[in-house]
Amino acid sequence: MRTYQTLTLLGSILGIIIAFGVYATLGVLDITLNVFENMTGQESQTNPSAKRQADIQYTSTAAGISVFVLIVALVIAFVIKQRTKIVGISLIIIAVVTLFAIGLFGIIPFALLLPAGISALRYKRELTKPTSD
Repeated sequence: MRTYQTLTLLGSILGIIIAFGVYATLGVLDITLNVFENMTGQESQTNPSAKRQADIQYTSTAAGISVFVLIVALVIAFVIKQRTKIVGISLIIIAVVTLFAIGLFGIIPFALLLPAGISALRYKRELTKPTSD
């Protein structure tokens, strides 16, 4: 396995786990806060759950986009073997998209996918010499 493939595999798997973890944590937090709001029985003038619902919607969309993009990164890194320049550029773009989508939670996939893209850009295939018998 090539270096950029190993880095892509690690970065994508960690990124998918982090995206699901962030989504699950915010979901549990939202449920907990809704329960405590309902226990007090007081309706406030500003509805805090409306802003929280917008945040949850943004997070679920960002997590979905991140997971999809990270799966695309895996496919690109392991399917395209001849044109490593395209793989490298794609991995760098995916690293930046992941960082913006999940925010600072995406720093680990970014830190692994960026060197993977640079490694793929710099990858040179070994030329096989014909053996003379």
